[in-house]
Amino acid sequence: MVANGEIHQVTSMTADPNQCAPQNGHEELSSIEDRLKDLRSRISEDAQAIDTYKAKTAAAMGGGVFLFLLAAVPAYDLLTGNTSLWFMLDITRDQLYWIAGALSLTSLLLLAMAAMRERQRDRAREIRLDELEEEFARLLERKEAISQAER
Repeated sequence: MVANGEIHQVTSMTADPNQCAPQNGHEELSSIEDRLKDLRSRISEDAQAIDTYKAKTAAAMGGGVFLFLLAAVPAYDLLTGNTSLWFMLDITRDQLYWIAGALSLTSLLLLAMAAMRERQRDRAREIRLDELEEEFARLLERKEAISQAER
């Protein structure tokens, strides 16, 4: 887990939620509640970080595809020789080459950046998040079992 710019090891409270230290059900429930509260916070932080990273990657990918499609318009017009629309806008053939080239290059850069971000994503953080969610689910089951036993 990353907090305040420092990396901390994530450890679970117990290897098996059925082996909690407190003696009676009320103490065990209190201990489980505290652990659930901590897990909720850590799950929220990790999920937020992962979602933010994925959103930035998706934005780069979407921007790259958009610019690629935008570059296709002047490129198609140049290939077919249909540049009369551009001349009405006072854009010369050379300027049109530059526009198409700049849009294509920017598109390729954004797509490459998205591919690099996808490769460099923090898979360890995603695995930790999965482990935290599994522990959270086990503790909820344990809490429910204790509550049922007390009734």
